[in-house]
Amino acid sequence: MLFSRFLIYSQHKLEIEGEFKLLTHKDSIKVFSQNKLLVFDENLNLVREEQIFFDQNIIDYKILLIEDQIFFVSIRGGQVYKKQGRESFHRIDKSFDHRMQSDSEIILKNDTIFKFGGYGFWSMRNFITYFDFDQSEWFPLEYSDNNLSNGFSNTLFSFIKNDFYFLGGNKMDGLLKIKPNNKICHFSNLKKEWNEIGEIESPITLDGFHFFNKNSFYIIYESLVSKINLENKTITNYKKHSSLYSGTKFKHTITIVGDKVFYVTGEYKQLILNKLPLSELLSEKISERGFLRPNNFYLYLLVGFMFIISLVIILRKKTNQLIIVSNQQLLMGRKKTEISKFQSQLIKILINNNSTLNKDFDILNENGYLNKYHFQRTLKNEIFQINLIFKTLTNSHHEMIVVKKNEVDKRINIYQLNVNYNFMLK
Repeated sequence: MLFSRFLIYSQHKLEIEGEFKLLTHKDSIKVFSQNKLLVFDENLNLVREEQIFFDQNIIDYKILLIEDQIFFVSIRGGQVYKKQGRESFHRIDKSFDHRMQSDSEIILKNDTIFKFGGYGFWSMRNFITYFDFDQSEWFPLEYSDNNLSNGFSNTLFSFIKNDFYFLGGNKMDGLLKIKPNNKICHFSNLKKEWNEIGEIESPITLDGFHFFNKNSFYIIYESLVSKINLENKTITNYKKHSSLYSGTKFKHTITIVGDKVFYVTGEYKQLILNKLPLSELLSEKISERGFLRPNNFYLYLLVGFMFIISLVIILRKKTNQLIIVSNQQLLMGRKKTEISKFQSQLIKILINNNSTLNKDFDILNENGYLNKYHFQRTLKNEIFQINLIFKTLTNSHHEMIVVKKNEVDKRINIYQLNVNYNFMLK
């Protein structure tokens, strides 16, 4: 037992070799090595030691405890092993041994195993899968819209209430180009979609020193501890306790039971299991702020500028919306264009009728000079010419005469003037 001016914290030497994993289950702390399991109580008293035999590299697996059963889940592919008896492991999945999800993050929620992200074959994944124990298969989580633009790996991933969150890690930026991810993203199980809710200032990956407690990630940086509260969307920075400076094993997750934090340090080639009250880890607050909003300032500026330009154009159009038909001319403000006598008469018919049918234009076929079908072709061509003239006059893609089909009888055409403009005879 070691004494400090400010606190009492506990240590215990670990008699293990090689790689190891540290996790908590109920009120116990478990240390897994390649061939040994050590179980401690909250006071770091050794409760049980047993031999295990796992023939895979323990670093490539996330260890989960469901009730009192132990599972090793691959962070590279779909392999899931269940501990049977005191030493052996049995593979329970039906997955092939792919490596498409290297450095994926795995969490356990409500006795269900979820996996997010990972990389393989020059790309990264941007979806969540879950393991179905009944079918021994992995299945993708249902999405209404997977609007994540990138794939991710090595992220910090967690579950609060009914929703998923992830932050940090790496993202793929083009072929073979990997960049740190500073975004904080939220998946709504209600809407079945992702949303970006903020950013962190400094990169963090699964290899970093961190733990999750209640609704917050705690990230231990070089000189401080950051508490990222995902529900309140705040980041609080604290001074880091001195014990965390000496030989901390950064590749192994710090873990927590109640209000006590457990972690491993390496001093003089000896591994030490440490216990520290959470209140001491976060002894002195330095600062607190809200999440950084996504860095879209220039995008917002551009959108605002385009909105102002569009508004000016609309207002200008609205002041020039009046179209005057006079003496075989179309006039809009100071602009004017010539039209034929036939076109002028056609437009006048449309102005005097809200909805015009083919028979309303018969008056233009003087003395039945053209047969019915020839007149219809002429009418269609003149309307086409009028619309071309109108587009030039208004400098737009708008048509002056809009042709619609009758909803009851699709053989009947209905002709109308564009409702976005006011037409007047003079």
